[in-house]
Parts: sequence; C-alpha cells; structure tokens
Amino acid sequence: MKITYFLILTFVAIFMNSCEDYGNNCAVYDFPLCSESSGTILTKAEFFAQLPSEKILSFSDENCKHQLVHPDVLFFENRDFGKQFFMAVTPYPKSQDFYENPVFLASDNGVDFCELEEGMNPLARAPFGGYNNDTDLSFDEESREFRIFYQETDISDSQKVVLLRSKNGFDWQRQEVFHLDLSSPNEDLFSLSPTLVKKDSLNYLFVVNGRGENSIQFLTSENGLSWDKNNRTTIQINKPENFDFWHIDIFQNDSTYYLLTNGFFGRENFTNQNLYIGRSTDLLNWELIEEPILKNSKDFYSSGYIYRSSGIVSGDSLAVWFSYRTEEKFGVFGKAWRVGLKKFSLSEIFPN
Repeated sequence: MKITYFLILTFVAIFMNSCEDYGNNCAVYDFPLCSESSGTILTKAEFFAQLPSEKILSFSDENCKHQLVHPDVLFFENRDFGKQFFMAVTPYPKSQDFYENPVFLASDNGVDFCELEEGMNPLARAPFGGYNNDTDLSFDEESREFRIFYQETDISDSQKVVLLRSKNGFDWQRQEVFHLDLSSPNEDLFSLSPTLVKKDSLNYLFVVNGRGENSIQFLTSENGLSWDKNNRTTIQINKPENFDFWHIDIFQNDSTYYLLTNGFFGRENFTNQNLYIGRSTDLLNWELIEEPILKNSKDFYSSGYIYRSSGIVSGDSLAVWFSYRTEEKFGVFGKAWRVGLKKFSLSEIFPN
C-alpha cells in the first residue's frame, strides 16, 4: 500500500511539473476562438496569390502550448462552414504523446488558425495506456461531412484506425474502422499515417505498412466507412535503395494525384528525415522525385527533421503546410515541434 501511494504521489508530482512547464493549467488546447468571417469570398487562385511564400505559423509559440504535428489542410471555395481553410492536427508538446490527440481548426487566410467553438478540442482523448496519432482530414461531398482518420495505439501491442465524422465541424461521431493485433505473428499490417483520397466513386485509404518494409499500400471502399484491412494493394513507385517511407499525405488536382512523404535512409538515420513529393494519375503507379523538396538543416529553422506535411494545389502553385522538429531544446522535455507554410512551383519540381 505504501509503495502504491508513493508511486501515485510521484506521478502527480511529475505531471504537475510538466503542467507548470507548459503554462497555466497545461493549456495545450487553448486555441484562439474564431470570429465571424467578413469580406469577399476569394477563389483558390486569389488566396494563393496572398499566401506568404514561407512562414512559420503563429500558434507554434515557444512556450510549448501549441507545439503541433501531423497537419492536414483543406480549402473550400465557399463559406458553407463559416471559413475557407480547415486543418486537422495533433499537439505534440515536447514529444509527449499523451497530448497527441486530434484537433480541428479553421482559418480565413490559411495562416492564422482558430477553433470554431471554445473548448471543442481535442476531439478525442488518449486511450488508457496508449496514445493517438496521425490525423488525416477529408471532406466527403456525397454525405457533406468532414472526416478525420487517426490512430489509437495501445502500449500493449494493439492499434485501431478510427474515423471521426461531422456535418458541421462542431459535433463529431466516432467509429472504429479496423483493429490490429500487433502481438499476433499473423498480423501483417502495422498502420502508419492513414490518408484518404477519392477517385471517381471509389474511396482509397493509403497507409504506410510498418510490417511490410514500410511500403505504401491502399484499401478501397465504396462508402468510405467500411474497409477490409486484409484486402490491400501495394503501390508501384521508384523508391530509392534503402529508403523508408514514414508519413504520407495524398491530394488531388484535376486528374493528377500528389504524394507528400517524409522518410529516411536506414533506421540509424530515423531522425534525419526530409520531405519528398511524387505524382500519379491512377493511384497505383507513382513517380517519386528523389531529391527532397524540404531538407532539414540548421539554416532551415534549425530543423532536426521534417515530418508529416499536407499540400494544396492551385494552377502551378503548390502550398505545403509542413511540420518539423527543431534542434533547439526547451527544458528537460526535449525539442520543440513547429508547423510552417511554404509555396512551390510545380513546373520547377516536375519539369516534364
């Protein structure tokens, strides 16, 4: 009994110290409240002309309240849901996965993000004995609802891919997509970074398979709700020798699909990750540009490695919302996470 009591007190003390380090009341989810949008509704091209060529987003402050990772961004040509930009993301203050829970934010300009309703975030709490991770945001035109895929990972070798659905951005329904028993030698899937895209009338859910040599695979579904985890297809892509994919985002522009992926060469270089881009017209066969479009360096915001990122295309312009870990250390909890924005020319990336 005395030992148990001592352990409880020790845990409380550590937790309180970590709270103090973040600021008042561990305000990891204390995002600014959105105000009512006003002014002219801009087209995607008009917005892209106004986006900065490069910027670290303002909610990535140094006191670690809003260290974020796994951004995924959508743009709407109208204000049916009050704003034109929306983001799913997970806080990851000083790499503490207890706070790595799905968050839904909105923006008028793609740079300054806020929450639609005070206190609505996070959308889900960490499972007992585990953590959440790897958000992906999409919008289903047929059902007119937002969909966020993410993962619940239990320390006891269990993993769930989960779907959150909302028709207004405020109220969210949760459903389990599939469960993975990672303790079983027969389980041949360890899911990393699920991402959804639609082609014609078919939904494709892409994952990186940590038990399949980190290959990129996809599942298909007619309604985007029911998935067979055992019916997977491995994409064909010119992967460099000894290269491992880690996190991905796939998005469409007209008849072309784009892949953003961070990855590394050899497990010993796991923390030396950069961001790469590929493209496809059929979702099965992919062309990967072997030079990274974003490379970590001391000169690039003192970045240690580039992580999960998200893209939107307008004409020849590609906007990438990227996450990265800085090499700067903050207190005893380690290095900080940031989200930034950078624009690229697609014709320069893909000259042919």
